[in-house]
Amino acid sequence: MFPNGMLRVVNVERVLENCACRGTGEITLRIEDDIITENNGTWRLHFALGEQNKVEKTDAVPDLILNIRAFSALITGARAAADIPWMPDVRLLRQAPAVPNVFYPKKCSMMDLF
Repeated sequence: MFPNGMLRVVNVERVLENCACRGTGEITLRIEDDIITENNGTWRLHFALGEQNKVEKTDAVPDLILNIRAFSALITGARAAADIPWMPDVRLLRQAPAVPNVFYPKKCSMMDLF
């Protein structure tokens, strides 16, 4: 068993466009990144079985507010929706049914130590 190690999303929009979601749904996330300012903002993700994810920046009220570290852990599956209540860097504003369909445990077979 290996610890999760370090991880960081570099391009939020691209990751959301390519993330594997379950079923069909929509979620709105406000991401805060103190290093890569292009990642900052509120992002709406629409996903459906057999279709390409649709991502757009929006002014809508988000379902979750999270920093880039928490987003990285959740989107890669190192953490899951069930972990959100104890994650201090995540604020759940609205209970969106899509949260467990986006943030669920995923296998990670990458091992590149430095």
